[in-house]
Amino acid sequence: MKHAHYCHSRGRTVLVHTGGMSSAIKTGRHDIRAKKRKQQKFFELAERFRNTKNPKEAKRLGDELGRMIFGA
Repeated sequence: MKHAHYCHSRGRTVLVHTGGMSSAIKTGRHDIRAKKRKQQKFFELAERFRNTKNPKEAKRLGDELGRMIFGA
């Protein structure tokens, strides 16, 4: 068995399958990285929004921030 190991507990030996657990951990790590990238993009966009002097650019950035927050 490729993704399994033996676990000794209370005088018994049990075969534990770990393939699903490692997949779940990898998926969780991927989700965390994706969330951090999205958060970083939001902060960069908010910074650009705060610093722009161009009203058209401010509207466009504000619309994009709104889509990130409320979806669309």
